[in-house]
Amino acid sequence: MSETKKSVAMKEFFSVQEVAKLLNISHSAVLYHVHSGKLKAQQVGKIYIISKEDFGDFLKKHRESKKKEKVIQTKLDL
Repeated sequence: MSETKKSVAMKEFFSVQEVAKLLNISHSAVLYHVHSGKLKAQQVGKIYIISKEDFGDFLKKHRESKKKEKVIQTKLDL
């Protein structure tokens, strides 16, 4: 397999550190979401890996909850 194909194939999963950088949050915050069940991850030895699909699902749910919070806040302001 060529280097390009390897790097593409390897990006099917993210490390906790990569997710933390993408979300601009701490490593501990990502682990909190993993342990609370909000972010699905697979444990491989002592580390966790997060699939692209699970990361995408987490982002969608997070955006939906933010929208709901804004709607509730707007209604309370009236």
